[in-house]
Amino acid sequence: MRKYRALTFFMALTLLLSALPVSVHAAEDPRFDGKTLEEIVSDFMEENSIYYEQLSFGYYNTVSGESYYFNGDNLITAASLYKLPLNMYYSELIYRGEMTFDTEVCGYPYRVVQEQSLKYSNNELSEGMQAQFGTYRDYRTALLPYLGETEETVPSKFFSVNEFSARQMIHCLKLLYEEPERFPGVIENMMNAGKYKVFALHETRYDMANKYGFLHFEIGGAMYRINNDCAIVYTEDPFLLTALSCNLSAAAGTLSELCTLFCDYTNYQRAIRLEEEAAKHAAAEDLALSLASAEQEENALAAEQAAALRLAALEESRAPEPQAAVPQTPAAAEPPSPEPFIPSAILWPLLTGILALAAATVIIRKRKAKKRGSPDSV
Repeated sequence: MRKYRALTFFMALTLLLSALPVSVHAAEDPRFDGKTLEEIVSDFMEENSIYYEQLSFGYYNTVSGESYYFNGDNLITAASLYKLPLNMYYSELIYRGEMTFDTEVCGYPYRVVQEQSLKYSNNELSEGMQAQFGTYRDYRTALLPYLGETEETVPSKFFSVNEFSARQMIHCLKLLYEEPERFPGVIENMMNAGKYKVFALHETRYDMANKYGFLHFEIGGAMYRINNDCAIVYTEDPFLLTALSCNLSAAAGTLSELCTLFCDYTNYQRAIRLEEEAAKHAAAEDLALSLASAEQEENALAAEQAAALRLAALEESRAPEPQAAVPQTPAAAEPPSPEPFIPSAILWPLLTGILALAAATVIIRKRKAKKRGSPDSV
């Protein structure tokens, strides 16, 4: 019986919670109310006069798992973003016991090299770390596992140019966030990356572990201004954000505003989620109380029935036991009435008298008959 009640509770709770509507009353923001992320991003692009080809970015919420990509698979000049997967490769060698922070790389203990590469974005030491692999292709191939790629999933130009996609960098950040112990020192140095954090230029409310990148170059008389950043942003629901831009007006400020947009969006979604969870929790409590009350009533009824059965059994035990039926002997047939008894002292004289009378009667009848038949006889 209890199994069936538990099953009934589970089914009722599941149906109730799945039927609860999504509520947006906990957080109200005209930038987000009733809009999809595509619409939110479209509004941001329009407000900041950003052309489609100028920007690529990716977003991933580590709590809800929500993700979004804008031009997410476009390979774009990475500038110094490459230093993140490069140091993940080296720091994982420490995790695996193949080297230590005191192992020399480029003539310096790796502890110093990692800090210079990630915190201060030192190009000379970072390029020296690349050279340890041999060829540029060998170096790029070594980075593939940290980007969620294989040699078969990337275009051939990946092995000859310093380009990454937003999706690749989000994968890199996700791996770092979920398994930080594999990459000792990396997050700590990213947390102290200095005033040049692009995302943190105006967004100062939350801690960030980020790696920025700048690069200005000219090709065929045309100038290209690369401004990138990738970060773990520690809002209450931490999220990952990567942005790669080319020739974006006021790039650092615009990318910082993009980070603020996703900070606010993440908080907005968190408020909605918490409200939904609170509503479901309250509904579950109400249902549990109702079922508990019903169970108490059921138990009380069962107790009453059990008491009635015990009383009936007690009364039955006090009643006299029924006597075993005694077999009835068939009634004997009444003996026939005895014949009148005549004593022998009377019987024999009586019989003798009767016989004598009969004999006399016979003799008399014979004589009379003889007289009638013989007139001449004397």
